[in-house]
Amino acid sequence: MCTLPLCVLADLPSDMSPELRTAIGAVSYTPAGKIGLQFKRRFWEEDDGIFGGVTRTDQEISEIVYPSMGFNERKGILVGYYVRGNTTAKAMGERTPAERQAVALEQGERIHPQYRGEFETAFSVSWQRVRWNRGGWAQFSTEARINAYPVLLRPDRRLYLAGDHLTNTNAWMNGAFESARHVATAIHVRVGQEYPQRTSGA
Repeated sequence: MCTLPLCVLADLPSDMSPELRTAIGAVSYTPAGKIGLQFKRRFWEEDDGIFGGVTRTDQEISEIVYPSMGFNERKGILVGYYVRGNTTAKAMGERTPAERQAVALEQGERIHPQYRGEFETAFSVSWQRVRWNRGGWAQFSTEARINAYPVLLRPDRRLYLAGDHLTNTNAWMNGAFESARHVATAIHVRVGQEYPQRTSGA
C-alpha cells in the first residue's frame, strides 16, 4: 500500500505499469501555504469581540482565521494567511519565512492595528516547497478525473495506492481514512480469495 503523493511517486524508479505511470503523471498538485501568528494577548477577542470565524480580504493574505478554541486565554495564534491554488500561493511560497511574516504583519495590520504591538513569533509553510509533499493536494482536471482516476483506484499487481487523493473528499483527513479502509478491505478480500486456507480459521 503506497500513500505517497502522486507527484512524489512519479519521480521514483519502479516497475509500475505504463498505464499507471501515465495516470500518475496526469495529476497536478495545488500550491498552498499558511502562516501562524502568535500574539501576546487575544486582542481580537478582548478588543474586537471576535470568537472564531474568518476575515476575508482582497489583499495578498486572502484571509485571517481566528481560533475556535482557547477562548479568553492569555495568548493566542491566528492563521495570518491561507493562500491556495493561485499565483498568490506560488509567489508567497517563493518568499523566505521572514518575508512571508513581513507580508502577513503588514497586511494584517490594516485590519487589526494591534498586530505590531502584540506580535510574538510566527511559523509558515509552503506545501509545494516541502520535499515529500510538493503541493497542498491533488488537483484533477476533468480529463484526469475521467481517465486517470479509475486507473489509480485499481491495484497494479501487488501495488495498491491510497490517500485522500483517491476519494471524493480530496484534501481532507477523512478522505485519507476512507481510502485506507477501502484498500485494506480490498487486500483482505484478495488474500481470502487467493489463499482461502489462511483466512478460514483452519
